[in-house]
Amino acid sequence: MKVKILGGAGAVGIGVARDLLRNPAVEQVVLADLREDAARLAAESLADRRAGWERLDVNDPASLRKVVDGQAVIANCIGPHYKYARRIAEAVIDAGASGCDICDDYDAAEAVLGLDEKARRAGATLITCLGTSPGVTNMLAKRGSERLDETEEIHTYWTVGGSNPTGPSEVYHLAHICSGTVPQFLDGELKRVPALSGTVEVEFPEPVGKTSISYIGHSEPVTLSRFIPGVRTVTNRGGLFPQGLNDLIRVMRDIGLFSDFPLAVKGVELQPRDYTAVHIRHVLEHAPDVLGLGEVEGVSVFRVEAIGKKQGNWSKLTYTGTNDVVTTTARSLSSGVLMLAEGKVARKGVLAPEAGLATGEFFERLAVNGGISLTEEIVSRSRLIG
Repeated sequence: MKVKILGGAGAVGIGVARDLLRNPAVEQVVLADLREDAARLAAESLADRRAGWERLDVNDPASLRKVVDGQAVIANCIGPHYKYARRIAEAVIDAGASGCDICDDYDAAEAVLGLDEKARRAGATLITCLGTSPGVTNMLAKRGSERLDETEEIHTYWTVGGSNPTGPSEVYHLAHICSGTVPQFLDGELKRVPALSGTVEVEFPEPVGKTSISYIGHSEPVTLSRFIPGVRTVTNRGGLFPQGLNDLIRVMRDIGLFSDFPLAVKGVELQPRDYTAVHIRHVLEHAPDVLGLGEVEGVSVFRVEAIGKKQGNWSKLTYTGTNDVVTTTARSLSSGVLMLAEGKVARKGVLAPEAGLATGEFFERLAVNGGISLTEEIVSRSRLIG
């Protein structure tokens, strides 16, 4: 089994490689990245003869074609996904390969799912949106739906925070999902709502506790509405911790710092979003106290609710989780890659995790080596009248 990790020199890519190399059936893991020195150092740090590296410029079609190998399973970690996910998925299909990605942008998910027929004709399988949220959240929603006779509603929630430095693609992602209108599946129809609207108060595990979060442009409403039979409502709300950062994000969005329209700055055209991505990363690395993050460790919590009927009675299944988001995202992706390589995914085409992966085996693999805590709560009510 040979695996190529695109964006392999990043934190998630290295985590995926580390997970894969624990499996003796994996013959080779290649870290493909634009940053050649970083890729080489990352491969050397794994201290395993099966780990290698190569250069990848995803903006160069020839480079992408050269790296994507039909004899390897592809694990794509390159963001922002709204810019690169479809491009990479097409290259994987054209190479006759299969693979998984961690796409968490709604429009990128729609674009990749649009390649389903092409992938089926090529005999390829792509599993998209396989990280933490989306990914683990999708699989928890599937687990809940499997325990119901009829699934009517699915609600996914997440909060992340802390002063851990983040890559620029994650800031681009945040700007993207907080701008314009975003899809939510409401009353059986995919509808566009203003980003950061629909604010509700949600109870998360500690250290977050009860906090207010809003509609975000994630892919859960896009894929769960497609692959969970009969569901009428699917929403995704997300936010940052501490709570005050959500107000800051809203202000930054409203004054145009997330805009992708170019401005002339001393004769140079610059997109405000480009400046924001660089500046926020600089602040997180050098002055986290300015954002109130000086004493805040990395935080990642999520909550999934599946609501429907069991034997004619109303039931609500609630899943909550705490995790290290990089570790869990990497393990989620590596689990899908291994299940795909081992022939555990029978369907061809482009799938979300809830359509292609078995919940039992997925969560068994996710739990290996710790790093994530999950709880399940079931509330049911018998119909006494009517």
